[in-house]
Amino acid sequence: MSGRPTARPDGGFALVAALLLVAVVGIVTAVVLQTTSTEVRISGNHKLAVQAFYAAEAGLAEARVRLRKGPGDGGSVIDDVDGGVDSWSDPAWTFALETADDRLPYRVTIRHKTECDAKRAGHTSETPHYRDLDDSAADPCRAKQNNVVYFGYPSPTDTAPVAFTTDGRTPYLPVEKVIAHGGLTGGVTLEEELVHPPGPPQLAAVYAAGNVSLKGASIDINGRDDCETAYDLPPVVAGGAVESASHRHFGGNPPLPQFPVFALAIEAALAELGQGVAVLPTEGEGILLVDGDMTLNRALTWNGMLLVTGTLTLGGGSRLEVHGGLWAGTIDQQAGALTVRYDSCRLRDALLTLPVRVRTWKEVF
Repeated sequence: MSGRPTARPDGGFALVAALLLVAVVGIVTAVVLQTTSTEVRISGNHKLAVQAFYAAEAGLAEARVRLRKGPGDGGSVIDDVDGGVDSWSDPAWTFALETADDRLPYRVTIRHKTECDAKRAGHTSETPHYRDLDDSAADPCRAKQNNVVYFGYPSPTDTAPVAFTTDGRTPYLPVEKVIAHGGLTGGVTLEEELVHPPGPPQLAAVYAAGNVSLKGASIDINGRDDCETAYDLPPVVAGGAVESASHRHFGGNPPLPQFPVFALAIEAALAELGQGVAVLPTEGEGILLVDGDMTLNRALTWNGMLLVTGTLTLGGGSRLEVHGGLWAGTIDQQAGALTVRYDSCRLRDALLTLPVRVRTWKEVF
């Protein structure tokens, strides 16, 4: 009897099982590779999106710096303000930065906010985004009149700054609209509205929350705007009594002291301006803040804003000359000379040294 090998009954099944196992392993490997590739792409896209976001944020940060000026910077700040703008042609100012490897560029546009911008953002008479003082009922996005939106105190009775439009001149600065785009392909677009701190309301060449006593040898206070870019003001506005020698000289509109129905919070104004401001030396330009009383017995010339929360006393040998504006709790000129000339440009330059403040922020999709 010859010996022929007998086939194992499970030999075919083992081959099929091995082939199935190879197929399953191949499918699992393909799925893992596909998933890994997808995760890598997602991670890469997320990294690019984060880089683009922070590139756009860098653009916004640069815009904030460019909208601020340092003491003595002259006209380096971005500023094309023209009082009484009737028809604004939307002149955008743009800058861009690209890194050495050309992968993180950003581009930024800075321009003044207009009535049309406010309408597109949802401004209506029922839900106002600004106080409309230009007497225009036409659609600002279609009409020739598309005024700039400013931020400050549109009337002498305002004690808090608001956004507003006007047909006349104003010493306050516009709301700035900043759009920053970061990244190369697609990228991220961010949009901010920035405002310049308006300081306390500009009511007169000299404002005092209390009494004003002017008995020095020389008194010359004029509320006419030396810069001729804003409306003229009274020489003095005081919350208390005003006593002055007969040889004093007042000028402005009206040319006599005025008495408001409210008093400004000088301490609050000091706190507002004190953010980002160093108290400057006792002569020069910019913003000089005195928290408390100030007694002067020598000459001081100041170009900009002088604010004293307490009593400003002028003694013997004093000669105070201010080109800009003077705010105080009370004023007691016992002797010496006092000259104050309202100058909206000097005040604007002083306020431009303050950091701008973010009013709104959003990502544009």
